[in-house]
Amino acid sequence: MKRYISAILIPCLVLQFTGCYSSNYITKDKFLLDEKGDIELTTYDDKIYNLEERHYTVMNDTIFIDDGPTYINPYDELYIPLNEVKQYEASEFNTTKTLIWATIGVLVIIGLYALKDFKMGGQSTTSGYGALTTN
Repeated sequence: MKRYISAILIPCLVLQFTGCYSSNYITKDKFLLDEKGDIELTTYDDKIYNLEERHYTVMNDTIFIDDGPTYINPYDELYIPLNEVKQYEASEFNTTKTLIWATIGVLVIIGLYALKDFKMGGQSTTSGYGALTTN
């Protein structure tokens, strides 16, 4: 039973640790056209805003910040004009990196099991209690 649980939990754990999100700088046009998600904005006066999807709206040429936790809006501003934003950074899930790292993780686990069996000399990992012996 332990082997079945391990067979399911180990790949899930590997995927949990290797899930890759990467931050990409995007243009103003892409920000305005694409689906609005979590984003980090840097203004020309070097203020950084980490805006969550449900805590801001974009209308015309202004980003309106809704009431939320202080870490989202540390400067207590209600809006940011788009012409004051220096860069837009969006966090996106990267499927390719996730699959590569998950594959590497699974191969490492398989390699460790194979190495363990090789060091044991192909012997069973059981303690041998109750085994029949003949003289």
